[in-house]
Amino acid sequence: MEIKVRQLEVFQAVYETGSVTGAAARLHCSQPAVSASLANFERQLGLRLFDRARGRFTATPEADFLYAEVERGLMGINRIATRAAGIRSGRTRNLRVGVDGSPAIGFVPAAVASFLSDHPDVTIDIESRSSKEIVDLVADRLLDAGVIEPAINRAGVRAEPFRPVCVCLVPADHPLADHEVLTPELLSGMPMIGCFERHPIDVQLTQVFEEAGCDLNVVARGYYHNTSRNLARCGVGIAVVDAMNGSIGVDDGLLARRFAPEISYEMGIVSVDTPQLDPIVEELISCLWAAVESHGIEVPSGRPR
Repeated sequence: MEIKVRQLEVFQAVYETGSVTGAAARLHCSQPAVSASLANFERQLGLRLFDRARGRFTATPEADFLYAEVERGLMGINRIATRAAGIRSGRTRNLRVGVDGSPAIGFVPAAVASFLSDHPDVTIDIESRSSKEIVDLVADRLLDAGVIEPAINRAGVRAEPFRPVCVCLVPADHPLADHEVLTPELLSGMPMIGCFERHPIDVQLTQVFEEAGCDLNVVARGYYHNTSRNLARCGVGIAVVDAMNGSIGVDDGLLARRFAPEISYEMGIVSVDTPQLDPIVEELISCLWAAVESHGIEVPSGRPR
């Protein structure tokens, strides 16, 4: 069976857009071309991949099973193309880092900048994905490293954890802005911005407020900490985020204040679990750890300081 790259691209586009029209627009081709390619792909595989109804394409369970493999296959093909382009331009390596959420705009860019200053012949792609996807792609060697929360364990992947403490982000004109340390007693009844239910930060916040006999008034939740930060900037409430995101150098009128009692949560840097990691990848990971440590966070024993 000869499967063409275009067939994989068409399948992915229809799966993600839910229509031939959307897929054709994404791929810059005609709708009949998309329909023909998809029909040939289904015929070759002997599978019905979509249920068609009123112009909408609903993925079948078979398509759901196939999608992850198609995505991995296209990533591998794109990596070959990127590597070839790099060789032509004199850049010898391309590294890919997966990041779950806020670190993509926080400490990771600083780490990448430090790494690239010493490696002008390398390019780096930063991809935002879920932690589980990052771990799976690292295991499949489609990502070189990743930053996730929490540090998920999986065979074939080395996960090294770290625990940033949390701070409160308060608008500069807020009545509590003059306090260096905020407590449940001070925050009782105040509009607060959480993460999402069952996130370790929300669990700990609920616990410490209950133990103090105080009212935790969560009025909004942000799945990512940069969302919570923007909610605080807009005056929705006081956000509780990790200290790294709390110290992002943006002039948005927010002040970071320590929260007591201290709460923290686990994150991790992941790479392939091998006795001898690629030296260039190890250098990149060392830059990630240096950026973590620059925020006053303890790094795992054995890591250079």
